[in-house]
Amino acid sequence: MDAIACAIEDWHFAKDKKKNLIAIFFDFAKVFDVIDHELLLTKLTIYLPKWLISWIALYLQTKYQRVYTNGIATEWQPVEAGVIQGSALGPVLFILFILDINDIFNCNTELYKFADDILAYIVGDLAHSTLPQEICDKVNSWCIKNQMLLNTSKCKIMNIPSNKVNTHAHHQLFPSTLKLSNM
Repeated sequence: MDAIACAIEDWHFAKDKKKNLIAIFFDFAKVFDVIDHELLLTKLTIYLPKWLISWIALYLQTKYQRVYTNGIATEWQPVEAGVIQGSALGPVLFILFILDINDIFNCNTELYKFADDILAYIVGDLAHSTLPQEICDKVNSWCIKNQMLLNTSKCKIMNIPSNKVNTHAHHQLFPSTLKLSNM
């Protein structure tokens, strides 16, 4: 909730100062199901000691699942991707996994994370430059590199203009196009 409050405060400040603002909302699809364990463990080496990474690797490798269909269970299968939903460790591992997404944004972009969503926004003259498209491109590239998917039907881009002029730009977020909504 702190991130939302900070974003709204920033937006009010921009509006009071008569600055343009473009906000881009990114929604990751099935985040807890698709995180590659090897990639996660590699990323964890940046933040955690080896003994803890070994413990997490063992934790991930000892998870199994099966499916019931019409009352019949399949054989137990190892869980080879994802972090355990409903566990205390799952959300922490996800946060550590996406921590490097901060590196793709430049200093003109504000970034907030809420669970499996990311909010990036630009205040000022850059809001109507090529920067919004560059942000979409960088997030898309990060997702490809990290084997993550965006739920493009839930990704949105919003213009909060400093004046009454509406902008009708479209930004590409592969494979979809995000239509700019004016506020």
